Amino acid sequence: GPRGGHAGAPRRPAEEQPQRARAGDAAMGALRAGGGVALEWNGTGRVRLQDFYAAAMQGNHLFSENKDYLREIGALDESEPSRPSVLIPNFLLSPANCLGGTRLYSVCCLSECERLYRPLEEHLGASEAPPERILELVQRLGSSSVAAPRALPEPLRRRLIDVADHHGGLVPLHGRLFAQWMHHAFPRECPYPHLAGTTAPVRGPEWQERTGVSFMANASELQDHIDQCTAAGPEDAAAPGLPWLHAEELHVAPPQAPPRRPAPALRLATMAAVVAALALALA
Repeated sequence: GPRGGHAGAPRRPAEEQPQRARAGDAAMGALRAGGGVALEWNGTGRVRLQDFYAAAMQGNHLFSENKDYLREIGALDESEPSRPSVLIPNFLLSPANCLGGTRLYSVCCLSECERLYRPLEEHLGASEAPPERILELVQRLGSSSVAAPRALPEPLRRRLIDVADHHGGLVPLHGRLFAQWMHHAFPRECPYPHLAGTTAPVRGPEWQERTGVSFMANASELQDHIDQCTAAGPEDAAAPGLPWLHAEELHVAPPQAPPRRPAPALRLATMAAVVAALALALA
């Protein structure tokens, strides 16, 4: 999405939609192709940080955020410490890609992941569902980068069953584990869900004011990181598996079973005991 600029007079929501869509399309296109060379790493929804910074060195200043700032906003994957990556959906949906606006609002990129959740919620009609039913629906979901229908790989199917087992047989749609599973199923569209409190959606200038460090890396810093990754040696041609952290956080409380009412016979016995106790007290 665009950086900075001034949004001028507040726009009505209907007027913001085309602008938000164009911002997301432009940012996604720039992330996936820099100077005609694909940046995304093997369909993982990630751009190696050295490639991200190399594009900046070639004049694409959309890709020059400070590494610490990327970590703060949750756009950095450091599961491979020697080869960190920029998470495409996390970066696109971060404050780094919002228009300036005012203190009351910002115009940010649209989330394609939200569009993927909508048919699941409509068809399931509940906040949790059996994994088999979810798998059936997700295999029919397409996106801008995923053709449908498709057969989900067995490891991904197994992951969802594991999530259901963690919750006694049903998968909560609004929990961290399912969000992580959706990131694996749609790595370019659905953001990786970091644990609560480990990231902060802060705009670059605000982060810079708080830390005293520029949120944009200079040419020397960009080159230093590229050199560090080069020194780590060649990487495997095959993309590593996406990280999985089996830690749950529920964003919607699970449905509670209604309290059981005592059986009629038990209620009558209780009332009789109370009446007998009162009679003894008054005798």
